[in-house]
Amino acid sequence: MARRLGRSIVAVKGRRWRLGLYFPQPARWTKAEDRLLGRQPDAAVARRLGRSVHAVQSRRLKLGLRSRSNRRWTKAEERLLGRRPDAEVAGRLGRSLRGVEGRRLRLGLRQRPNPRWTEAEERLLTQAWKRPRRGSLTRELSQQLGRSQVAVEIHRRLRFGRVQRRPRPWTRREERLLGTRSDKEIAKLLDRAITVVLKRRHRLGIPSAIRPRRKWTPAEDRLLGTAPDAVLARKLGCARGTVMIRRSKLGIARFASPSA
Repeated sequence: MARRLGRSIVAVKGRRWRLGLYFPQPARWTKAEDRLLGRQPDAAVARRLGRSVHAVQSRRLKLGLRSRSNRRWTKAEERLLGRRPDAEVAGRLGRSLRGVEGRRLRLGLRQRPNPRWTEAEERLLTQAWKRPRRGSLTRELSQQLGRSQVAVEIHRRLRFGRVQRRPRPWTRREERLLGTRSDKEIAKLLDRAITVVLKRRHRLGIPSAIRPRRKWTPAEDRLLGTAPDAVLARKLGCARGTVMIRRSKLGIARFASPSA
């Protein structure tokens, strides 16, 4: 719902609680659905059943079933096992680390230790770490050094510890942008987290650029349920989710076509 409305998860959750709305109870698993578990990858089963991947995985583990790999191992992929660290092979093949490790052990291969970092690589890591913006540090170094992102991240933590960034000071130019656009757009423009932008705007007392929603009129409320939510949304000039939330708050059933 957050992705659909272009809002943060915190905002959607807070609004839902404020309106007294709760998640619908998940549908019970049928025997036919249970028979699909473990025969196909969890993602494929989730798409087929219209459930989330987490729900499929939880149900499969509850029944004690193993997950089937997304694709079969090719001979070219197996030749990489044992020649490079498992983390690098996983990143290169787009597989999970546990899947690579399990396949290597099944073939009776030993893992080659990580190659040592050279002085030139250490200097490159230090220079990159001193940059004011480090959002894509791991990905950039992975491409430059020919190492996996997992290997770069592990070595970075050994050198510098966990990321504990000092808050970047706000400039007057950045503060003048607050309130001129949505917080999401400002966050992307300034390379800051949307929560940081939101807190700074509230602290300075700057109103949001997004206009507050107009109140529902009695005439608009009477239209709810008389037509599909999408049709009413176009007619009223608002999002489909807005119509659905208002209809649910008033306890009005959704529109059912006469032929249904």
